[in-house]
Amino acid sequence: MEDFGGPGNTRKKVNQDYVIKDTRNHFFAVADGVGGLQYSEEASMLAATHFHYLVKRHITGFDGENINELDKDFVNDFAGQYLNQSIDLINNLSKPSESRLHLFGTTLSAVILGNNFVSVVSVGDSPVYRFRENKLELLSVYDHDLSAFKGKSNIISRREANLSQYIGLGGKLDIHVNSDVLKNQDILVLMTDCATKYLTDNELSTIINESKFEDIPANIFKATKNPDELILEYAKDKVIGYNEAKEKIMSEKGDDFSLVALMAVRN
Repeated sequence: MEDFGGPGNTRKKVNQDYVIKDTRNHFFAVADGVGGLQYSEEASMLAATHFHYLVKRHITGFDGENINELDKDFVNDFAGQYLNQSIDLINNLSKPSESRLHLFGTTLSAVILGNNFVSVVSVGDSPVYRFRENKLELLSVYDHDLSAFKGKSNIISRREANLSQYIGLGGKLDIHVNSDVLKNQDILVLMTDCATKYLTDNELSTIINESKFEDIPANIFKATKNPDELILEYAKDKVIGYNEAKEKIMSEKGDDFSLVALMAVRN
């Protein structure tokens, strides 16, 4: 992927994604730096790590000591407030002046796993899906300007539509917060938008349904219609536990492609 910077039109070829997998605090996030801005890899890192810190400090505890007591309404109320603080940080750093344009921007989607529930917090177009009983459901929101794509397929609109908001754009952003019950064998998939530009939800659902859990990231990666853009770095899966559930975690990260898959397993 070729990225063209802001001031000086600096050309960069970098991975602008940032992924956090914090099993102790049941926090997982994917941030996708906005291409075409000079320092978006810093924006994705700063937004994700700052929000992660606030969640640990005020919600889960630094050692996950509050996990078993978490209430989904409490998580939803405060997660949105703390993400606003992270947004303010990035917006202030990226604020344009007479001598420069916006320096960077990023999307951010995160999940916080409580005791039998999941809360999803997002800004931008990095999707969070849940796969349950052979059905794929989008838990996050696509922040796309679809005014020019009426009547066109989702795959075209997701590939060609402009972001309607992202962290670093400035102004007040709509933070999307959603929560639902976490059931046995639920699979959660967080990813940057590269795969969803080239795969329909039906194709993603088929891949997940026909794959062993540990093969889901690699199979989505291989099915992406634009593999030449991607650089694959493979990370082995591991099993962690929380209360009465376990998540198996598998991740792959490359240029413009990052994915985290989680499975809830009841004992």
